[in-house]
Amino acid sequence: MDGFDNRTSYTPILPFWKDRMPHGERKDRVRKMYDTLAGVYYLWRSATHPVNMKRILEKLAMNSKDTLVDVGTGPGIVPIKLRKLGIENPILGVDLSPKEIEIARHKASKLSHNHLTFEVGDMEKLPLPDASHSRLCCIEALLLLDCPEKALSEFHRVLKPGGKAVIVEPKNTGLSKKLFYAFFKLALKSYSLFRTEYKNFSETDFRGPCYFTREKLEYTMNSCRFEHISLEEDHTHFYCVLEKNNGIH
Repeated sequence: MDGFDNRTSYTPILPFWKDRMPHGERKDRVRKMYDTLAGVYYLWRSATHPVNMKRILEKLAMNSKDTLVDVGTGPGIVPIKLRKLGIENPILGVDLSPKEIEIARHKASKLSHNHLTFEVGDMEKLPLPDASHSRLCCIEALLLLDCPEKALSEFHRVLKPGGKAVIVEPKNTGLSKKLFYAFFKLALKSYSLFRTEYKNFSETDFRGPCYFTREKLEYTMNSCRFEHISLEEDHTHFYCVLEKNNGIH
């Protein structure tokens, strides 16, 4: 484990998150917000998605028999980009927002022999059997949760023995990210002029309770059940690889 050999050496630094809400309340708000802004969100993310897809592919290290789950897939940008990069493995995208999934299915239908499927689901309670997939990725979605440990436990459950999860989380840096959040603020403010229920949305709803720092991410990953953990970073993102031992369920 790269940099994680002595798990007991980490002092708990909870609470990480600011302005917590009652269980389920933020989740409902986030679902409603992404349903409302699904179309404009797809257009913006298609144009500005800053994640290094080749690096993600390298970390996943997929072979021809692997099946991949993209958790928090949104409008399916990651699965569709992977397909365009030549990945032919079956990919399942799961997201909380029905509108986002609707867009993902529509965009994927334009690809021939795409082997892409999309389902509505909660990353804290994935609609998948135990040990059903060999690879999993979660790109810029974990920070939206008040308790990311629940999602990590689900990731471990649905992965096969020897399976691997790649988690990518943004840093609180970069012009693209700042422009993205400024855009969401403007979009929500515009909607609130016509529908009063959107006046109560805040930046926390689309940005998450707070960003991960390296220390927070290390602590969170150490709280999960994965046996092998490594963490790297570049100037905009953290890249974490979680591996499940062979024969361990």
